[in-house]
Amino acid sequence: MTTSSRRTVLTAALAAAAGSTGLAAVPTTAHAAPAATAGNPPAPTYTSHIYRNPQYTEGTDYGRRFRRHERSDPTFAAEVRLPGTAVLALHGGGIETGTSEVALGIAGYHPKDLAPTGAAGDPRYDYWLFEGLRGPGLNAELHVTSTGCDDLHALGLAEGSLGVVSVHGFANTQVPGYDVVLGGLDQDFKALVRQQLELLATAGPDPWNISIIDGSQVPALGGTDPDNPCNRTLRNKGVQLELSGALRNSLFDDPSSRTGRANTTNAKFRAFTGAVRAAIALHEASLTVD
Repeated sequence: MTTSSRRTVLTAALAAAAGSTGLAAVPTTAHAAPAATAGNPPAPTYTSHIYRNPQYTEGTDYGRRFRRHERSDPTFAAEVRLPGTAVLALHGGGIETGTSEVALGIAGYHPKDLAPTGAAGDPRYDYWLFEGLRGPGLNAELHVTSTGCDDLHALGLAEGSLGVVSVHGFANTQVPGYDVVLGGLDQDFKALVRQQLELLATAGPDPWNISIIDGSQVPALGGTDPDNPCNRTLRNKGVQLELSGALRNSLFDDPSSRTGRANTTNAKFRAFTGAVRAAIALHEASLTVD
């Protein structure tokens, strides 16, 4: 069990705010847009560049969705816990296809209609999604490196939570032979995610062997930068879940479009998101903040 005092957590948060990984790192003035080269429009290096650029229209080219659950403590009795885990998809929609849907499933919502999944008492997690809404093959320029995410809703969720699971996608050719690159700075949380995913190889009538490689062996996908939103938590560490194209496609009967994916989540989708949710529950149970 990992034990932290509330003072320790809040001290870490205040220290982070004074350094490169806290709220002070959120721009108080707008990041200057990059210059165009050779007559081409500049590639955005921060999400705020997309928001301010008139060539991109929210609701047409890109969209943002988030949910922050209400918490209150109106009594003198036991104190309400700090927010546990936030789920992010920084490159959702058509950018890294399937990651929005997986993030919603992990958060406890069905991607078809955002209805809560599972039983009434099952946990629901805060989430934030940035999604490319253009047609297939037209969303690549909306990909902003994770450390360039300066959306205040996204950073607010991450920096106010004890943990983060950030869902990403990689091309099959980037890491041949592997389904998942498990990154981020939270080694204990990563171990629980690996454990629960590996249990799928022996669970149920359809065993599923998911090949996993640690992000330390794939630095480009390792999610170890302290400024990566997955690590900008109250504990300065989290999990980055990189999924291969083949794995993502296997989670849907029709992976060809946002509508197709949202309406055709299958048994593998439920098994995968359920395994990550089980890891989150175990991780949150291991944390004691008093």
